[in-house]
Amino acid sequence: RNPAEEAENKVDLCDVLLIILAIFLPPLAVALKLCCCDLWGCANLILNIVLCLFGWIPAVLHAWIVICFTNETQVVVYNQR
Repeated sequence: RNPAEEAENKVDLCDVLLIILAIFLPPLAVALKLCCCDLWGCANLILNIVLCLFGWIPAVLHAWIVICFTNETQVVVYNQR
């Protein structure tokens, strides 16, 4: 494997802390990960709040997906649009 690919798939300490925070406050973890400065971040935050209203487990799963599969380069690209 390429070292660049391994770096992309690596979960850092901030993501671990966000994963733990997502257990208690899923919308806050999503907001901190995506910065909510653009439509993409706001849509994910609203989706997570709606999922929280339907149940805690769907909101936590969505927050974990956002945290694990969104890296900082994707956030920067979305914020530059």
